[in-house]
Amino acid sequence: AVGNRFAAQGQAFLWTPSSPNGTTGSMITLGGLPGGLEQSSANAINTHGQVVGVGVSDEFYDAAFLWTPTAPNGSTGSMVSLGSLPGINHSRAEDINSQGQVVGFSEGFNEDSTEEIVRAFVWTPLTPNGSAGGLVDLHSLVTPASGAGWTLHFATGINDFGQIVGSGTFDPDGPGGIDPVSRGFLLTPVPEPSS
Repeated sequence: AVGNRFAAQGQAFLWTPSSPNGTTGSMITLGGLPGGLEQSSANAINTHGQVVGVGVSDEFYDAAFLWTPTAPNGSTGSMVSLGSLPGINHSRAEDINSQGQVVGFSEGFNEDSTEEIVRAFVWTPLTPNGSAGGLVDLHSLVTPASGAGWTLHFATGINDFGQIVGSGTFDPDGPGGIDPVSRGFLLTPVPEPSS
């Protein structure tokens, strides 16, 4: 189990049962992002023991993190920032699948601070369950036909098939006319055609 300790500074924690599915166990704090404040909150854990959530980075903004145990399901490990989408300075990791793919969202304001921008992302490790990888705006992965009218704001879950769920807004006729409505979405990966 993972979560957040509300002590003097909130810190993400990992609780491990003494035996599989047991009711007693031990808890460790995961700390904070390197160079940042020791504040963090954990949102999800995968079968490898990797934990994702949000921490405070060295630049004092919220940043999505990935904590990877030294050994699978171990109690020691290291935390890295997953960064944020270009032009947006906050991010939050919401879920992780068994291969280490992470989903979440980046948020911030436009250049003149008049409009809040919220965009869903997926982070994919270079190797399964690795701690280096790349963050991508989900909009860039959706075909123009299926993504027409959609703004994907929050990615909240990913399964082991790579299917992503979340919420966004759908505007059936574009700017003007009918107002956009909030809707849930399901994205299903489609294999790239072979060359």
